[in-house]
Amino acid sequence: MYDPKITGLRLRSLRIQHGRKQDDIASCLGVGQTAVSNQEKGMSSPYAAALFWYAVEYGVSADYLLGLTDDPTPV
Repeated sequence: MYDPKITGLRLRSLRIQHGRKQDDIASCLGVGQTAVSNQEKGMSSPYAAALFWYAVEYGVSADYLLGLTDDPTPV
């Protein structure tokens, strides 16, 4: 079952591991910093194009970001 809090924790963790700031991510996605913050807090979910961008940018699978698997390896 999808839990936006898991997605948020993974997005935040990956962002920090890659040395990025929320403002940087927001600029790449064309959204405000508040939108990125809300996604990382699990208060909102990334839209499909953003989910794809996160997966490619961080080299992980969308399933991992969504909490459907604990294996970050893209298929």
